[in-house]
Amino acid sequence: MWPLWYLGGVLWVTRLVVPDVVVWYPPVDVSDTQLASGWLDQVWARSERTCAIIASNTPSCHLFHYQDGLCSLSDVNVSYATMKTLSITQPPSPPTTSCRTRYGRVCFTNVGMFSEGETYVLECKNATCSNGVSVYTASAVAECSAPFTMESGVGCVYMMSTNMTWCDARVLCTDLGGDLYVPANFTALQYYLLPYAYKNVWVGVRDQKWLNGNAVTTAEWATGKPNDMTIYTCSRMVPSNSLYNLDDTTCFKASFVSLCQRQVPGM
Repeated sequence: MWPLWYLGGVLWVTRLVVPDVVVWYPPVDVSDTQLASGWLDQVWARSERTCAIIASNTPSCHLFHYQDGLCSLSDVNVSYATMKTLSITQPPSPPTTSCRTRYGRVCFTNVGMFSEGETYVLECKNATCSNGVSVYTASAVAECSAPFTMESGVGCVYMMSTNMTWCDARVLCTDLGGDLYVPANFTALQYYLLPYAYKNVWVGVRDQKWLNGNAVTTAEWATGKPNDMTIYTCSRMVPSNSLYNLDDTTCFKASFVSLCQRQVPGM
């Protein structure tokens, strides 16, 4: 049920309805890169409702942004054809602006805009656009079944021996009902990797944080690491002082083997 407010003869929902039945849907974050060439005008408006009326009476306006009395109109069109033109490639997350749009069944993401039912990769996981919301398509599997095996100290794991990027590795791990490895015991992970003798093994670290949100500790980094201060870095385990520690590199170009895990309750 939409929460409702009735103000001045206009029905307010999380959607904004103005005269002539123009519906402006809840604000979504739109990439500033996508908006850069599409601003039509900026005018002063007493309220967001007034801004919506101005936008509705501007035929070429498809998005608007209202803040502190300033109403900004944009002709960025979120039709399917334009979405493809405006899509940006990884690395994601440029600065964004919160805008209302005429179109409610479109997904705005930091990797582009997508139509209802379209599939794409978001945060290195497969997703589908459903009613304007990105829905991840893979589900976690709560049992340790093939190709995963239960290993002492590290839990339910699967070593993917094919070299691939960190993002591709996460897509495959999640499609298998797991995710890239995040250790409960880092020392156990270090010793587990020794027999493999791989030079690089992707694990669940992005932008110097584990996928569970915990920051990588100094003791977990290899000597002299991290040394890549750019954003959108991912980490792999590398041989370091007779054990394995973390080293950072780009998420989308380097290709290594990967360690996946499933979270199995009670194990």
